[in-house]
Amino acid sequence: TDSKGRTVDFTNAVIILTSNIGAEALLELTEQDSEKKESTHKAVMARVRSHFSPEFLNRLSAIVMFNSLGPDQLERICHKAMGGVKRRLAAQGVRVMLETSGAKAILAASYDHAYGARPLERYLEHTVVTTLSRMLISGELSSGSTVHIEAFDDESESVDSCGVPLKKSKHLSYRVEQNSFDGGAMLDAPEVDSDTKLTDPMEGLEVEEVD
Repeated sequence: TDSKGRTVDFTNAVIILTSNIGAEALLELTEQDSEKKESTHKAVMARVRSHFSPEFLNRLSAIVMFNSLGPDQLERICHKAMGGVKRRLAAQGVRVMLETSGAKAILAASYDHAYGARPLERYLEHTVVTTLSRMLISGELSSGSTVHIEAFDDESESVDSCGVPLKKSKHLSYRVEQNSFDGGAMLDAPEVDSDTKLTDPMEGLEVEEVD
């Protein structure tokens, strides 16, 4: 029963409890670390047993550890996060195509190993979604058009304080095709940060289980 005396039926319920205990060790693992995986899992379970009482752990049906997100999973998450934006623009006759180069550039600019994929959603809202919204308002995007979100290398040479060349960064571009007969025009829309948003909440993420 709950605090008001109402009976709650848990006959067909599955309760999932999550914890970040040992997460820093699991984040360091990659798919290539097969030899290190077993020792890491043992170390994590040792921390779990030291934190939770045996009585509590004995009531759990299973303890599942998760792999850290790899490049393929992150790219799928990026495309899934764009799903809501694509549906909204599709209702106005605009098709959005997130190219592989664009997805990788978005991940490079937003993904944080320590925070997972959450910063990705915020980056899409404040940068990509805002840019597309402004293109709609300005008329650059209209019904029947297709916008390809791609990335290109920054050709400008930049160096650090010691004169060492820095790695070239990638910038997003929004290539608009007005119709199937148009070769397309490249619109280098600036990356902006505004309160104007066109987004859906990020849907549930799928994370790979490990034994």
